Amino acid sequence: MLDRIITNIDSIKKIKKIKKTLLISFFILVLLIITLFTGINKLNRISTEYDECGYVNAFRHVNSYEGLGKNIFISQLPGFYTFTNPAFVIFGQSIIAGRFTILLLSILGILSLLWLSYELGSVLIGILCIGIINLISRYQIESVTFHSSLLPTI
Repeated sequence: MLDRIITNIDSIKKIKKIKKTLLISFFILVLLIITLFTGINKLNRISTEYDECGYVNAFRHVNSYEGLGKNIFISQLPGFYTFTNPAFVIFGQSIIAGRFTILLLSILGILSLLWLSYELGSVLIGILCIGIINLISRYQIESVTFHSSLLPTI
């Protein structure tokens, strides 16, 4: 009789843990979807950053086999080109493709924030931080601006 009660209590604890995990996963998914759709909404905007066109042209020259540092002056570390060029090529070699690449990197940054909060033992604080970050309009603009300043933040 006592064994059956203990088994039931353990089952209830497992169910509560599963429900909590599902709820946290749901909130994370909702925040990531909000971040993605907010960013996609801002991809085709008028640019206030003059560097974006410079990056697009540099990427186009690199992709036309001119090579980094040979005929093209680069002011960023080569890792920026190596890390972002595959997505830039896949999405169409335009300013919108560059912005979408940076948006994906900003989502990677959000996922790393979630991982860090998990390692510190408080996923709920990570979810709260992501919610606050999504409310900051400067973050929403910078997370879809094609520049190399986002990579060190990841």
